[in-house]
Amino acid sequence: SWAAYMARARLDRLADPGAGLRVGRSSLALAAARAGLGVALGPERLAGAEIAAGRLEVVGDVSLPMASDYVAVTPHALGRKKALRGLVEFLRQ
Repeated sequence: SWAAYMARARLDRLADPGAGLRVGRSSLALAAARAGLGVALGPERLAGAEIAAGRLEVVGDVSLPMASDYVAVTPHALGRKKALRGLVEFLRQ
């Protein structure tokens, strides 16, 4: 959350974490930042390619642990597909 990020960065008295654009998905937050609408918090795993390509940049050196784990679910039959097994292996890294 922005409040946790700002507290860790010792910015909790400099800005209102509730102000500004709010979206419900990390991918939307990253897209908004890429479009120049502000700064986004998001998983480095999702932002990595955009950062590497220079479309986004990391601001400062503060990071937060993920508040919850991600899980991938699929119907059982799809779990046998090679492409999906590759994705699961990538996510385990």
